[in-house]
Amino acid sequence: MTSLIVINLTFSMQPVKGFLGYSLNEEYLHHNLIEFIHPDDIDAFERVFTEAFNNSTKNLSIVYRHRHKDGNWRFINSRISNLFNKTGNRLILLNSLDISEWKELEATLRDARSYIKEYEFLDDEQRS
Repeated sequence: MTSLIVINLTFSMQPVKGFLGYSLNEEYLHHNLIEFIHPDDIDAFERVFTEAFNNSTKNLSIVYRHRHKDGNWRFINSRISNLFNKTGNRLILLNSLDISEWKELEATLRDARSYIKEYEFLDDEQRS
């Protein structure tokens, strides 16, 4: 699959600076977007992005890991829309939300459920 390159990137600075830590003039603009995607998520990201690019009637969503400026991976849920402006030029719109805390809560809940299941199988003597 061909790599996606950020070209004519236009968006509000606040979300990128807020949940990813980058400013446009720093590391983000003029870089290949794939450089910021977790290696295990690149194929799925490219597949969904390409599908959105090739189909102007679909809005697609994907959850992937994006590298924060501090080096940590953040879970991002993006909705990708293929739009056209008044002059007929294509515009790919990514509406994204940092869901890292949700993912952490999901993991905590899974662990708690597992603990409860194990506890239910213990008899009264083993529980004390």
